[in-house]
Amino acid sequence: MMKSIGFIYKSDNQIDEIIKANNLDTTKEYLIRIHTCVHNADTIKPFIDAVRSRFPKAGIIGCSTTGVIFEGEIHQDCCLVCITGYKSASVRTAVVNLIDEECNEISGCVLAESLSSYVNPNTRFLLNFFSNIYTMSSEYVKCMDELMPQVQMLGGFANTSGVNGRSFVFNEEVVSETAAVIAAIDSERMNVHSEIVYASETVGDVHTITETDGLIIRKIDGINAVDWYEKMLGIEFSGMRESEINETLAIFPIVRDGTAIPLGLMYSPQNDVINKFKDEPKPIICTLDKMKVGEKIRMAYSAITNTIETCEEVCQSLCDNPSEVLFGYSCTSRENLFKNCAEWELSPFKKTNLCGALLEGEIGNKNKRNYYCNYSFAIASLSENNSRLILDINKLKENANSLVNTQQKVINFILTNSCSNDENSIMQRKNIEKSLFIDEITGIENISKCLYDFSLKKFDKICMLTIRNESTLKAFLSESKFNIYFKQYYNSIISALDEEIFHCYIYKKTALIITAGEGIDDNDFVDKMTYLQNMLTNFKFSSYVLVSEFAIVLKEDEIIRKAELTLVRMRNKNIRFLVYTPQMGLEQYNATKMKMLTILNDALSNGRVVPYFQGIRDNFEKDIYLYEALMRIEDDKGNIYTPYHFMDIAKEYGYYQDISYAMITKVFEIFRDRKESVTININISDIYSYKIVNAIITFLENAPHPDHFIFELTETEEITDYQVVIEFSEKIHNLGGKIAIDDFGSGFSNLVSIFKINANYIKVDGEIVKNIVNDTVASELFEFIAMWSGHHNKEVVAEFVENEKIQEIVENNKIKFSQGYLFSKPERFCNNAVM
Repeated sequence: MMKSIGFIYKSDNQIDEIIKANNLDTTKEYLIRIHTCVHNADTIKPFIDAVRSRFPKAGIIGCSTTGVIFEGEIHQDCCLVCITGYKSASVRTAVVNLIDEECNEISGCVLAESLSSYVNPNTRFLLNFFSNIYTMSSEYVKCMDELMPQVQMLGGFANTSGVNGRSFVFNEEVVSETAAVIAAIDSERMNVHSEIVYASETVGDVHTITETDGLIIRKIDGINAVDWYEKMLGIEFSGMRESEINETLAIFPIVRDGTAIPLGLMYSPQNDVINKFKDEPKPIICTLDKMKVGEKIRMAYSAITNTIETCEEVCQSLCDNPSEVLFGYSCTSRENLFKNCAEWELSPFKKTNLCGALLEGEIGNKNKRNYYCNYSFAIASLSENNSRLILDINKLKENANSLVNTQQKVINFILTNSCSNDENSIMQRKNIEKSLFIDEITGIENISKCLYDFSLKKFDKICMLTIRNESTLKAFLSESKFNIYFKQYYNSIISALDEEIFHCYIYKKTALIITAGEGIDDNDFVDKMTYLQNMLTNFKFSSYVLVSEFAIVLKEDEIIRKAELTLVRMRNKNIRFLVYTPQMGLEQYNATKMKMLTILNDALSNGRVVPYFQGIRDNFEKDIYLYEALMRIEDDKGNIYTPYHFMDIAKEYGYYQDISYAMITKVFEIFRDRKESVTININISDIYSYKIVNAIITFLENAPHPDHFIFELTETEEITDYQVVIEFSEKIHNLGGKIAIDDFGSGFSNLVSIFKINANYIKVDGEIVKNIVNDTVASELFEFIAMWSGHHNKEVVAEFVENEKIQEIVENNKIKFSQGYLFSKPERFCNNAVM
């Protein structure tokens, strides 16, 4: 299992404490990343040496930065250290100078050739840090892709506040202000999943760069580049403040034709205050990446709604892929691009082991291809097993309004302060406005327009209309056919609404938001939505019935977020129509749920899925030598949570198998060489998990006492295929293990199949046992189970034995085992006993 420990450095003693607290083997080959805001090129070397003295075999890599990323937050004026250990991977670092003997920058292909000698066919991941702006980055990345297509890359340009001197990079041996440093990770079994968060959307025609000079773009389409850019937006830089110029350049970057990867632009007025190039007499536009004459470019627009959707998709993608360690690097510009953008996009990663830094240009990988980009957040997830992340994606939705509102200020400036009536400029601005407000696929106004109209108080009530069975419909229909029926669905809704009263917006591609203003009464609005839902009951996508959900919010602030919360509650309660009221306590419910998600994620990431054990008394031997393993999770403060608090959330977010796997393997480790026996709960879904079943089989094949392990089948979900359960039971028996049936008398009603499962133990449902003293029906059923089990040579365990009266009846029925608080409470395992 990979292990990653990040911390904000305070003292050398702290490193020793972390080594001790985490049982780190200092002879191992760790990757140690250091990102610092407080050192300069002279003071960093003694610190590197101090770290290396404790980890002599580690590969160390890092750079200077203006901010570090730690546990989903940005920290400044500090130094971040991240120690990552691997089960089977190896690490190598290298430093290559970016300047040749004549002090010229080496080409991207020369750099790629130099670094390729440090990479082999087993290299899966490559960290890259550059001491300063490397203008051949795109060429370098392209050449690396050609030389090593199997390698996913991450990194970018170091930076510094200026107080600490020039920016620099380093490995365990060298510190340099003129070099690139890499760390190559080799592994035959490592999973690497990379993503880039950016949201550029192209606008208008293809253009050609016709003259360049180093980083300066002289001309585009034969026109001075500054004049060209001003003409495209219909603005004049001379009338704008520096902050407005920078924000405009960030929101309207250029992209190479055929991609949507943004390329940063910088404007220098070349006056007494700002003069980026000494010998330039006139204002210029430049980039951080050398452009070539003849390159095709397009104007782009950084649509914040795309940023929101892209970030949600990236977070979900990270959750869907194996993940043990997260690396993340965000562009310094995202601190300023749309207020708090960097802070916002990091919010789902709180309490994860994400570590990284702010860089001035990024290298990242998306869809197995490496890119150089700007204004981006590049992230990579590494894993040597199938562990999964739990990310609080709802955090993005909760805080998205501030991003959209910030964007509106800039767009308003662009659209209302244009100083050009040129026909092309007017057409360009219309394209921008269309890109901002219209969904490309459906042609419907989007959530940006919805929030913009809400800020103008054009409506005060909404209905968020979603398709609950959308994934099922898409599974049976192609994407194109689904979109055809979706447009018909939308048109049928529009035709049923008075367009003077109601307005529709598209949300997340297939959700609709229907709004109305003060012109319609709240009750009438609800009645109209009820009518609409009834009308849609007959609507079909081809031959498939549509299941729609209606979440209504009336006269509330944060109206979109509250509609989202209402939908969550509807799905948990399995209802399809609900009107939000503050009395529902949805904010508190969602906060509680998200808190538990964070705790669950932290427990999975840091090995805090904890088995508790309850003793099961042998009524014949008058002793306890059998235990039931019970799942718990522990938070970082030592608080313990039972499945009641987290199991539903784990199943809803797809992490049940991860906690089940962690639980089972920990019980194996604890009981492998003990003389006592243990029962382990196995859910029906566990039997369908190759990872879990393979772990069980592998363990039993090598266990010294496989008969000490009893697998307790629980029927918490409907069994659709008894044959799978029977085959699992046979595998366990063939390997020497045993099978128990849990809650006998409630689930597993198919007795014929019970015979085929051939369980060794029957555990009587606790609800029956609790009532055998005062309930005749329960008593008779208990006696029947005891008689039936004895006749078929099944050992019986009576659960919930809470007092002497229940125990007396249990013993009178010759039941061998009693489990309950009368004899033992669930407790944590410690040393040689269950404590």
